[in-house]
Amino acid sequence: MMVEVLEPRHHELEKNIRTASTVDEVLEHHSEFLDTCLKECLLSNHDLIKLLTKIMTVCLLFSEQIEHFTESNRVDEIPLEETTARRRRSTTTSRGGSGTEAKKKEADKERQKNTLEMRRTRLGVQSEQIRQIVAKPEYIRMIGRFSNNFDTTLGSFMQNLVDISRLGGEYQSHVSNLVTRLDFNLFYSSYLNL
Repeated sequence: MMVEVLEPRHHELEKNIRTASTVDEVLEHHSEFLDTCLKECLLSNHDLIKLLTKIMTVCLLFSEQIEHFTESNRVDEIPLEETTARRRRSTTTSRGGSGTEAKKKEADKERQKNTLEMRRTRLGVQSEQIRQIVAKPEYIRMIGRFSNNFDTTLGSFMQNLVDISRLGGEYQSHVSNLVTRLDFNLFYSSYLNL
């Protein structure tokens, strides 16, 4: 939009303003600039705006649902900063001879090994829980509904763009270019039967 619509129209506006001799001409050129930008950016087509808003809403709802899912299935882990702070405190509080230091290093290695094992166990349990959750029919239905809703809305949006580009008219080249960019590999054409 920036390169194909706004920038060329802005250059056109600047050129027209330089040749304008009255304030009314400047206002007229500015009004033409705004109208052209609105139409070429497809902001004057209410059907497309509604479909695009619905697509964005479906994406936001899906994102919120997945965020809720991941938050409810988060691994309980001690943050790394907290672990390193504990280690620092334990090394600064007890300074002793070389025998104590060797025991400390050995204890730290053992603690790290235990922490790693606990983490692996937790991750294994949680992975299994998540596998069970995503295999449930409710979860599969939810994902299916989002997928179906998105595909249907996207299909309507793309079909409207294709129809506008085929009808011709003043802004047909911009819409055709947009369709080509969105469907550059013909994925949507084949997937959505356009």
